[in-house]
Amino acid sequence: MTRLDEFVDQLSIKYEKPGGKKISNTLFRSETWTTKKSSQKRINEAKANRKKLNLQGIKRLVYKDNERPTKVYYTRYADEFLIGISGGKNIAKSIMKEIVSFINSDLHLKTSNCELLHAKST
Repeated sequence: MTRLDEFVDQLSIKYEKPGGKKISNTLFRSETWTTKKSSQKRINEAKANRKKLNLQGIKRLVYKDNERPTKVYYTRYADEFLIGISGGKNIAKSIMKEIVSFINSDLHLKTSNCELLHAKST
């Protein structure tokens, strides 16, 4: 399995990238703006809007397009392994294809129970 460890290390070098600078989300900012002279009613509305947007998953700061960070996490337990991808679904699919083809062709092993899952769906 050492060859698999080395292969995944090479994949992580290939796919990992640091994120760019985060910018202010204009939707979040427009819904939650207040000033020092804002009325108490406006401050309460802004707090309520902040809570509502946070529950919807809308963040105050966001990455620009194509500047989102990508990270590959790899853990192996005897003959089983788990790979976590912090990034897009397309990247996860391409990493999975490369690993399955490496296992089948180079290691001459058959893959069973190979699936792609979102972390929040389990």
